[in-house]
Amino acid sequence: MRIWLKLMVVGVVLALANDALALSQWSRKYKVDCTTCHSVFPRLNAYGDAFMQNGYQVPGSQDGDDDAKINVSDNLKLNSLPDIFGIRLSFTPFAYKSNARTEADGSKGDQFDVGKADWVQFFVGGSIAKNISTFIETEVTPSAVHINWFQLGFHNLLDLGSLANIRVGRLSAMNWHAMTGRLRAIPPVKNEIFTYKASGGSGSDSVDIASPYPAVEYYGYNEYILWAFGVQNGANATDPNDAKNYYATLKAWLAQSGDFDGSAISVAGLAGTDTKNLTATTNSAGTVSSAVEAENEFGRVGPALNIRFRDATDLQVAYFVGTDDNWTLARSGSETTVDFQGLSALLGQWLSKSKTWWGALQYDWIDSDTTEFEKATASLWFFPRQNMRIGVIGRADIDNTGEKEHEAFMNVRTMF
Repeated sequence: MRIWLKLMVVGVVLALANDALALSQWSRKYKVDCTTCHSVFPRLNAYGDAFMQNGYQVPGSQDGDDDAKINVSDNLKLNSLPDIFGIRLSFTPFAYKSNARTEADGSKGDQFDVGKADWVQFFVGGSIAKNISTFIETEVTPSAVHINWFQLGFHNLLDLGSLANIRVGRLSAMNWHAMTGRLRAIPPVKNEIFTYKASGGSGSDSVDIASPYPAVEYYGYNEYILWAFGVQNGANATDPNDAKNYYATLKAWLAQSGDFDGSAISVAGLAGTDTKNLTATTNSAGTVSSAVEAENEFGRVGPALNIRFRDATDLQVAYFVGTDDNWTLARSGSETTVDFQGLSALLGQWLSKSKTWWGALQYDWIDSDTTEFEKATASLWFFPRQNMRIGVIGRADIDNTGEKEHEAFMNVRTMF
């Protein structure tokens, strides 16, 4: 048995068996339940959002050098390793998808798989010192190792408190949006509009709206609003493209206490340039011309709404429009403009007072000059513990094009 699979099995056993090891690092550090920060793990509640905004320090405080730190000297206070280190696991015991494979005669056939170990994620996060934070997520799959999130934050700068914060590393342009695309209420199901890439993913710098990319970001907030502005390097840290990407978010809270605590509206946008080096050509005289860099200038913008009610009902809606002025990354004079619009909506609800059963519905729609996508998702989840969820998910393909690719699968996810 491979070592990553052994780690997954051990992790599930520990998560089910031992209260001391069952909770994630901040739960251990502050000695609180997972539900302090999560409405339905991994989805953050209003307090969890505020905790993240403040650099993984208690909202309204600057406790990064104080709480649960080992005092080595006056100028060196360190975290205990369990207080900054955590593990997440994901399994898909079975998965079915219609028309997902090609038969010998060329017809489409259904696919059924069992026993898939999706990934193990090792993540380090928390306050390094007062107002200095980090979050690093390394994902190990059966075939690859990815570093998804890798960031360093500096908070409450220049005696301005929450008005001045800077983050650097692999950041998402949608991190502060009212519907972020990460830490989802239905974790295995992505919000499709957030995965729509510039140039259809064919360029050297193709990015989507919500994935983490190398960036530097400033953000600030007060009691009523949050604002953020960031500069992306492009898809990679070493990027030959000198035209960077730019993003911004403006968020307003509808309530920060009472039954609708954490409800918010926001608008976010991303604009940038995708590039691709075209193959050098030979002219009629036999002279080889130099390679040409094709450019695609793109933009995306859209509002989002999140209504929370008593930490039991969670409604999220995001709508985006966008355009690519050279979708095919063709030579000058042969550009193809592609416009798109898309919507993602999710409604989740605790179905039991004990918070052991959770149901959620999601709708995803994209309409562009090149893509038609429309799926409806229903899911039912059982939480044997705060840090483990077991669910069945069904996805209906309801667009009017091509073969229908319906899906049904089971997912088990835990963290400790």
